[in-house]
Amino acid sequence: MQLPAGRSLVESVRVVQAQGAERENAGVRLHLLRDGEPVDLTCRLLVGADGVRSGVAKWFRILKPRTILPGFEMDMVGVRGDPGTVKLFLGSKFAPGFFGWIIPAGETSRVGLCVGEGNAWAYLQEMLRWGPVKQYTAGAQPLLYIAGGIPLGFPRRTYADNVLVVGDAACQAKATSGGGIFTALVCATLAAETAVGALARGDCSGKVLREYHRAWTRSIGKELRKDLAIHETYRKLTDAQMEKVFALLDNPVLLDLISRKGDIDFPSKVGWAILREEPRLLRYAGKALAAMIRKEIPFLSGA
Repeated sequence: MQLPAGRSLVESVRVVQAQGAERENAGVRLHLLRDGEPVDLTCRLLVGADGVRSGVAKWFRILKPRTILPGFEMDMVGVRGDPGTVKLFLGSKFAPGFFGWIIPAGETSRVGLCVGEGNAWAYLQEMLRWGPVKQYTAGAQPLLYIAGGIPLGFPRRTYADNVLVVGDAACQAKATSGGGIFTALVCATLAAETAVGALARGDCSGKVLREYHRAWTRSIGKELRKDLAIHETYRKLTDAQMEKVFALLDNPVLLDLISRKGDIDFPSKVGWAILREEPRLLRYAGKALAAMIRKEIPFLSGA
């Protein structure tokens, strides 16, 4: 990139924010604010990769998340503990409906949580006061605060005429772990393939772009459905029931099974293996199994 004479890179950075969009002449007109000044751009195909509260998904009435799990995280220095071990914390007192974590990241650690509903910041303060967490974080100092959310649901469509949505904008996050990088990369590849084909044909209609939705739901979508079922069952467990589940899991055979077959991107694979090995867990997983078998995962509302 060649900069104007006498201008630094920082001085040349422009702030651009999308304000809205609509279809126009078989394409899309996008309304922007660039350095505070209104600017319109037109394109044949718009890809919305604009996160949890996607403006693109809203403007084109593509989908609305069934729920967004609020979360809060801090990058901290001075956190104690094994730098090679991720720690997860469960409990309705500070992480109802999800879990908290401490993730070592070099010289810093990421300390945070997501909750089923409520004030994530307040819950995080409660977690930091809890003894099992405080032993690692007492005296640690925050460097960065990050607020966010995990969009959950399974959309009826992730396209419209001249528009695709991908990643968190399309609710392509894992309901079990909250992760979305792997799923977004898989779906972005499929979106790119569909987009290239549509542009080459000169046809960016919803009828053509629907192939993207079909492609990702046939691939990673199968696992995302199962993740939703697992999450729906997990969030209804009481603390006492979770204690019983962990007591059943705490045996050498199952721990070895989890170590060998565990896959954070495909948790259902090890889940089936665990249930076959320890059928007493079925009393806690029955609703998830029924949901997966009948495919009765609640869909998102769409246009």
